[in-house]
Amino acid sequence: MLIDMVARLVRDFHRCQKHLWNQVPELALRAAVSCDYMSHTTPRSLAYTLGVWRLTDEIFVELETGELVRKPVSGRQDLVPVDDDRLARAVPFLGVTARDVIRDLENTLESCDRVWNAGDKEVRFAELRKEFRIENPYRRY
Repeated sequence: MLIDMVARLVRDFHRCQKHLWNQVPELALRAAVSCDYMSHTTPRSLAYTLGVWRLTDEIFVELETGELVRKPVSGRQDLVPVDDDRLARAVPFLGVTARDVIRDLENTLESCDRVWNAGDKEVRFAELRKEFRIENPYRRY
């Protein structure tokens, strides 16, 4: 019963940040373009390629809904919700908020914008935004 209550609180905490989690894919893509770093194997790339953000090795936030899901196995298949036991065990590691993630991405953007010439970054960003189907508000397809 305690595990159920803790899991529900953690799920609700992340769900209530949905409007913030929705901003992450676009910011992550913008940071990748601005920093000229388009690897699809980084934790940030998961935001714009799969629509998830890693909280722990096994727990991810689905960025459209704020739902907590298991680690994606391949592609954009249906994501599986994290079971309550696993979620309750991970509570000490789930202190990252959507606001923290956004702040980190904005800091990355600011530091890269100082180094790189703006040039055609916006054109490249627009192309990739279309390729990865990143809309505002964000929707996983």
